[in-house]
Amino acid sequence: MKKVWDTAGFASAEDLQSYVTWLRRVPWQLFCTLTFAWPVSDRQASKVFSEFINRIEKGLRGPIAYIRGDEKRYSGCGMPGAPRHFHVLMAAHRPLDRHWVCEHWMSLAGCRANGAGADARIYDASLPGLAYVLKFINEPDGDWDFRNLDLFLPTDIQRRANHRQRRRLSRHLRRMEAR
Repeated sequence: MKKVWDTAGFASAEDLQSYVTWLRRVPWQLFCTLTFAWPVSDRQASKVFSEFINRIEKGLRGPIAYIRGDEKRYSGCGMPGAPRHFHVLMAAHRPLDRHWVCEHWMSLAGCRANGAGADARIYDASLPGLAYVLKFINEPDGDWDFRNLDLFLPTDIQRRANHRQRRRLSRHLRRMEAR
């Protein structure tokens, strides 16, 4: 039998914990679960999410840092499937209003009965929300994405940044001070 997939190249539980420890330094504001009102492809889901983030950034007049875990499970072995949805942690230079974020998502991805569509909650660092967002990082069907983490995670790279990167970071720091 031909081997199609091997777990050796994928992250371990220790690697996941390292990501969680590293990303815990970001001042996350919201933990969101974002669903679609209709079945969507990977490409379509990513496109809707990108437009969602762009609209939020325009409304805030500044960048959003996020980490997103994509989840979809196929049914089998008596277990129901879970349609595609995202778990997202968000941070910004200003406080994010959870209702405003939900309204933006549902304007793009639709709304279903019983509150499905968007659920945004104030992030509680004492809960395992970060690990939950990254829970499928080890799975072949798991996917995750992030953006603007460099604005909230200082590194040595910032000292060696080019002029454009330094200017971007400087603008972000001014926004944070103006809060």
